[in-house]
Amino acid sequence: MTSPLQELTGSATAALVREEKELVLQRWRQRVLRDVYAAGERDRPSLMDALPGFLEYLAVTVEANALPPQRTAGVAREHEGEGARASGCTLDQVIFEYQVLREVLVETLEARGRIAPRTLRRLHAAVDQAIREAAVQEGIAARQESRVSAARTAAEAEETMRLASIVQSEKEELTRQVRTSEAHLRLVMDALPVLISFVDAQERYGFVNKAYEEWFGLPREALLGRTLIEVIGPAAYAVLGPYVKRGLAGEHFTFEQHGVPYRLGGTRDVRVSFTPLYDDAGQPDGYVAMLQDVSLQNRLQRERDVLLQREATARAEAESARAQLAKFVETAPSAMGSVRGPHHVFEMVNPKYHELMGTHRPLLGRAMAEAAPEVIAQGYIQLFDTVYRTGEPYAAEAVPARLDRQGNGELEEVYFNLAFQPVHNPAGQVEGVDIFGFEVTSQVRLRQREEELKRLAEERSAFEQQLIGIVSHDLRNPLAAILFATSAMAANAALDERSAKSVLRISSAAERANRMVKDLLDFTQARLGKGIPIYPRPLDLSAAIAGWVEEVRAAFPLRDVNIQVQGDGHAPVDPDRMAQVVGNLVFNALKYSPPDSAVDVRLRGEPQEVVLEVHNHGTPIPEEQQAHLFQPLERGQGERDMASRSVGLGLFIVKHVVEAHHGRVELMSSTAAGTTFTVHLPR
Repeated sequence: MTSPLQELTGSATAALVREEKELVLQRWRQRVLRDVYAAGERDRPSLMDALPGFLEYLAVTVEANALPPQRTAGVAREHEGEGARASGCTLDQVIFEYQVLREVLVETLEARGRIAPRTLRRLHAAVDQAIREAAVQEGIAARQESRVSAARTAAEAEETMRLASIVQSEKEELTRQVRTSEAHLRLVMDALPVLISFVDAQERYGFVNKAYEEWFGLPREALLGRTLIEVIGPAAYAVLGPYVKRGLAGEHFTFEQHGVPYRLGGTRDVRVSFTPLYDDAGQPDGYVAMLQDVSLQNRLQRERDVLLQREATARAEAESARAQLAKFVETAPSAMGSVRGPHHVFEMVNPKYHELMGTHRPLLGRAMAEAAPEVIAQGYIQLFDTVYRTGEPYAAEAVPARLDRQGNGELEEVYFNLAFQPVHNPAGQVEGVDIFGFEVTSQVRLRQREEELKRLAEERSAFEQQLIGIVSHDLRNPLAAILFATSAMAANAALDERSAKSVLRISSAAERANRMVKDLLDFTQARLGKGIPIYPRPLDLSAAIAGWVEEVRAAFPLRDVNIQVQGDGHAPVDPDRMAQVVGNLVFNALKYSPPDSAVDVRLRGEPQEVVLEVHNHGTPIPEEQQAHLFQPLERGQGERDMASRSVGLGLFIVKHVVEAHHGRVELMSSTAAGTTFTVHLPR
């Protein structure tokens, strides 16, 4: 017994036909009597006696893998000629009994296993050929009977045979034409780029074209007779099954389905049209499906939609950017313009460019030489020609130009920062020049004025320094002689008191003059960039400070100077220069403080430095003067002691000497705290 899951080949099918012959005949008789002779006019089918032999013929056919033509014709004549006509049955009834036999036989076989597609086609072909032979024999018999009954003579019999021959020839020609038409139809179907298939009511393939074979990767023999779900797979059937049911129900429609699982992997987008077919009773008997794979088309459409969206977005962004650029150009504080062609015709200018060129003159659509003829002799046309010819940009600052900006013929000298940028067409050729510019006339004139003032200041400073250097150098020798003479005279004990005081005043004046000369020499060296020379060596400032203060105090014998020393006062300093620093600070403190007030000098040793502070209780230095106090020829207070004949270089020299020691000087001055100069000297 064959397993239900086993595929029934030709030999297996033949064995089952012989084994189930009685069952097939019984079911066939019941269905024929029920469906054809339901009215009771007959109780026995017309083919009842001939069917056992026909079933044996079918078994031999599927077993031999071919249709035996002679046997088929004999069986048809036997079934139809002897069976049908003897019983008074019509040709339609005979054909229907064959169709019922086909259905019963297939149902019985499929209950035992799955019929191989090739075997199933042979069964169908054998039954179809029997039906055709029955129809042909019926036609021949009918014509022969008509002629035999009308003709009783031998001539009539001969005519009947001749007519039968003609009918046979017509049948053969008709058969040939049908086969030719089928071949032509097959060629047409195979040439179409769409997938065409016929699926019967049992969802089995009855026809597929070449495109269908190629799309599924299966030959036609592997498709015909198989069910739809077997070929397309359960996943695809789950998507397409509802459409199949509609087609089998007789609905004519077209649909498009995306993401249908594909038997060779992935998914496909398909567009399918269903056209139902009907049997003689007008009932749906299958459908013809035309399928197109629109996956590539849909993907291209999606990509096109994306590109169109991107293009629309890019256009919108470009339009927005263009509008913003136009607004920027329109409101920009710089001059912007564009000229085109070898004659440099103005194509665009913004309001600022028009303003700088002169609003009285029209620019757009005019060549530069025509719009501004005054620039021809100034080399601007040649400059534009060079940029246009070479494609090299040009940029320059403070470019002079003489323009008729008022339209009265008077040329006004102005200055611009300019940039000329060549504009290229898609072929890479220069087609114009873009212009960008700023007017810098006021800046240029201000710079020219500053340069002139700087030149004058440098000339004056050089003269002053030369004069001071010459004067101070030429005074040193006479002053040295005076000091030597007064020193000798002061040592003479014979001088009376009046003469001694005179000598002392002369000596004091000469000392002041000598200090002034030294200050002028130091100032000259500092201003010439040479710096004040120092020769540092280790020194204990705590021990030296009192002597330096006392030298200054001699000029103010009635004043009090308090000295406070705290900590280690050792530092690498130039003793003479430090005496100069202490002398200038103490001298100024005594000079610019009340006569009845004391001056405080504090020396403090710290880990990293030695700090010197000189404090007085005089009128505070105004804040606006403090920033300039260390500049040459500057003084703190408006009231000056003209007897001192100071030139205002003391604090300037103090600052330079301290900085030469890598130190710094600080100033604090207020009404409540007085004035304090602080010197920081690194160890």
